[in-house]
Amino acid sequence: MKIRTMAVIAAVCLMVASSAHAGLKDNGDGTITDTGQNLVWLKNANCFGMKNFFAAKDSAAGLGSGACGLADKSTAGQWRLPTKEELQLRSQNTNGFLNFRGGWYWSRSSGYGHGVAYSVEMTAARASFDVQNSGNFVWPVRGVQ
Repeated sequence: MKIRTMAVIAAVCLMVASSAHAGLKDNGDGTITDTGQNLVWLKNANCFGMKNFFAAKDSAAGLGSGACGLADKSTAGQWRLPTKEELQLRSQNTNGFLNFRGGWYWSRSSGYGHGVAYSVEMTAARASFDVQNSGNFVWPVRGVQ
């Protein structure tokens, strides 16, 4: 039983690692598509600087073509903060992104209790609860359209 469990765990780890390193396609419009996650990331990983959680959510939601080097015809409301899992996978491959910082980035994943949310430290893919009034980086994402 242990051998089968270990084989399943190894297969899941391999799938997660391969999706993190799956094709990243620079779309030439200020976005990079991650074909493994089926997500479009803002190419500029630090367009907004450090913000508290509420300002980070608003910045991501308000993003649209013409801002942050975007020429993708996206509109406000199409972008969002990534989940902690999406950020953890992205931390494994940041090739081709501009202004990437190795610090903490906000996720949209809510934390335990009122006034906290998850953030991810990108050099170690470590997720942690953070007080929503803290300042972290903002890296918007949207689904492939």
